[in-house]
Amino acid sequence: MAQPSGQVALAAGNASEYFWYAQSTGIWDAKNSAMLTKTGSAGMSTEGGANVAVGDAATSYALGSAIDLAGPWSVIIRCRAGATSGSNGMVLGNAGYDNYLWLRQAAGLVVMNIDAAAGSASPTADVTAMTTWGLVFNSGVLIVYKDGTSIGTSTYTGTGHLKITKLLSGYMSGQYAFDGTFECANVIPSALTAGDITTRTANLYAVLDAGTGTDGTATGAPDTLDLIAPSATAAGTGNPDGTGAGAPASLTLTVPSATATGTSSGTNGTGSGAPTAMSMAAPSASATGTTSGSGTLVTPVLKNNTGTVLASETGITVNVYNATTGALVLHKTGQTSNGSGIVTVIDAALTPATTYAYEVVLSGGARRLPTGIVS
Repeated sequence: MAQPSGQVALAAGNASEYFWYAQSTGIWDAKNSAMLTKTGSAGMSTEGGANVAVGDAATSYALGSAIDLAGPWSVIIRCRAGATSGSNGMVLGNAGYDNYLWLRQAAGLVVMNIDAAAGSASPTADVTAMTTWGLVFNSGVLIVYKDGTSIGTSTYTGTGHLKITKLLSGYMSGQYAFDGTFECANVIPSALTAGDITTRTANLYAVLDAGTGTDGTATGAPDTLDLIAPSATAAGTGNPDGTGAGAPASLTLTVPSATATGTSSGTNGTGSGAPTAMSMAAPSASATGTTSGSGTLVTPVLKNNTGTVLASETGITVNVYNATTGALVLHKTGQTSNGSGIVTVIDAALTPATTYAYEVVLSGGARRLPTGIVS
């Protein structure tokens, strides 16, 4: 897990620990979810692909509340001292300067002062190179690790308290100030094993909440799009009132890509978010087809035997016959006369421009036939 670019809290399983790491604007306290209070003007930088805090003689970062741990305890810290000959650096400590971790460039020493009793390890360690240091204190013995490998031990008397109120503070009112760079520090209220030190050195930020991603971008295709091809009709030529049928023109759709930006509290996760809106313009469709016309028969005005117009008469049946053979061509039920008493019959069985004989049968059974004068 790489150093997060955002502000990430400790994972639930590591809630008893302390963890600080550099950001572009200061040092983040992952346990208390707050930025440390800075005194001084030294800024931030990057080193080895990670944000680092730069130290000088007047800059330090105060914890929100003091830490005072009786042994056993462990510290894992990634930092380096300045390269100038005689450079020293007090990386973490308390206001009384009886507890501190000190990188001493001149002698190549990693010095841990515990209850005013100093111990050191590695007379040949290069403390000016960015290094992950591990310190494990248990039963009066301090083991020092360099990048996961033990490099020496020191023996202490007393209670073995670890007291921290500041990071990157100077020793003796500004002397021996930390003039190197600081990436992160992890304080654990227990003694880690050598295996634990190796595992944590390989993945310093594993104690943080992995969350669901850091300002991640979600990508994906939109939901399945179902289309119903529209029906299409075409006007025909030839027979009156004919209709044509045919398939619409080809319809082509391009599914747009969809992206979404989400936020989250961790790193190396997956972001979440809704896809961007997708819009489509309905294509025009045209069709060509053949017609199958229908004929239309219009009756004269229907009247009863007293001459009253039979307007809006319902339930009318019209029987249409071949004028030559007398054969029944159409039995059309459910017809209605209009406001003028005229019935219009439209049916595919009727051929335009053809003469038919027909009779109109009212709903009550009365029939209306053409009349003529016999001479």
